[in-house]
Amino acid sequence: MDPSWMYLSSIVAGLYSIFKVHRGHATWIRSQVLGGFGAGFSMETPWAAANTVLSTKEAGISISLVTFFQLFESSIFLAAARTVFSSTLTSELAKKVLQIDVATFTHLGTSAVRSFGTQEGLPLVLAAYNKTITTTFHIATGASACKFFAVSLLVWRSLKRKD
Repeated sequence: MDPSWMYLSSIVAGLYSIFKVHRGHATWIRSQVLGGFGAGFSMETPWAAANTVLSTKEAGISISLVTFFQLFESSIFLAAARTVFSSTLTSELAKKVLQIDVATFTHLGTSAVRSFGTQEGLPLVLAAYNKTITTTFHIATGASACKFFAVSLLVWRSLKRKD
């Protein structure tokens, strides 16, 4: 598997962070499809690298470690993204929408964003929510950029069988 797919997932994570409130469906659907390809194809690259570079005896342990660290990385960055999301949403709503109960708003969830508050205050709420989402995607962009540089350090060996 070609590790250049990790580059694609880094670029798409950066694209997510520039979304605006009134972007068309085509923009975010295209980004999600590209991001899915990048994540899907790059997910098995460490396993293929471990199988290629290491001996058969070491491959089982290394694949277990790769799987563990992929799951561990996900949990760490999910916690960091959730913290950034909560703190940014609270501060953005407090700055932009003065007459809103931030605690109630954060507990309602994403589906209630449009129904919470007044119709006049909706553009301010959406702007605050957009700022929160795009700021949270900076975490994904940073994590993808770290993978981008880690891939550059991999040993490049052919996966083709030697006859």
